[in-house]
Amino acid sequence: MGWMEQTGQRDAAGEPITRMRTEVSAASEAELLGMTMVSDGSNFWLYSPADQRVITGSRDEFKESMQTNPAAPAMMLSEMINQGLEAVDLKVVGTETIAGRSTWKVDFTPRAETSAQLGLNGVINGTLWIDEELALPLKLTLDAGDLGQGTVELSTLQANTPIDPESFRFNQHPGDNEER
Repeated sequence: MGWMEQTGQRDAAGEPITRMRTEVSAASEAELLGMTMVSDGSNFWLYSPADQRVITGSRDEFKESMQTNPAAPAMMLSEMINQGLEAVDLKVVGTETIAGRSTWKVDFTPRAETSAQLGLNGVINGTLWIDEELALPLKLTLDAGDLGQGTVELSTLQANTPIDPESFRFNQHPGDNEER
C-alpha cells in the first residue's frame, strides 16, 4: 500500500517536496513483509519488523541509507521520482491494462549523472506502467543488479481524495531499535 502527497514546497535545489508512506503487505522475501517507509517531507523512517529496527534521518541521510538497506531499490525509485523525469531516460514500448486502467508501458534507466549522485555504480533497468488519464505509475518492475529486483503493482487506485495527515507520521513499536 502507498500514499503520496505533494507539500507544495520545494527544497534548496528547487525540487518538489513530497510526503509518502509505503507498506509492504505481500512479498516473496519474508524479511520484507511489513516493512514500512514514511516520509513527512523533511525526515524519513524505515521500519523493518523482521529485525525490529527503525532507521530514521533527514532527507540528506535518506540517500546514504539506501546503500545498506534491503529496501534500497524502492527507496531509489522514490528518490528518482522526487528528482523528476530529468533523472531518467524513458522509452515508451507499448500500452497495457493495469488495475482496469489503460497505461503506457515505459522502460527507464537512470541518467549517468543520477547514477553518480545516488551512488548506484551500475545500471538499473525498470519498466513503469503509467495511467494514461492520470499520468500516475500503476506498476513497476525494477532490476537493480546486486541490490535486488522486484515488482510493485497497484490493484486499486483512488486519486485526488483527501489523505489523513496521520498517514505521514511514524509511530515506533515498543522494543524496536532505532538507528540514525
